[in-house]
Amino acid sequence: MTIAPLIHATSLFGNSIPGVLLNWNPLASIGLISYSLYIWQQPLLLIPISGAIDFALRIAVLTGMTTLSYHLLEKPLIRFGKNLTRGANVLDNSAPYRAA
Repeated sequence: MTIAPLIHATSLFGNSIPGVLLNWNPLASIGLISYSLYIWQQPLLLIPISGAIDFALRIAVLTGMTTLSYHLLEKPLIRFGKNLTRGANVLDNSAPYRAA
């Protein structure tokens, strides 16, 4: 119940402590890749952690998989969706070759 008022206060007062904290670049970057992070952490949760080195290795693998997934899948699909909503026919490859 405390998250909704926090989000509301942040949207009204961007210079507040929560607003500054949520607009901090590292947290904003995590927000951008949050879907990929959620998807890729699921399989990694199935493997038991046996120590600090295993945990660190898992975080490194998760970071790499998340970054690749965001740049190779999410961004192109977001761009594709934006093109569709603008009415562009992104599947029509013949447009540049049409006679005037």
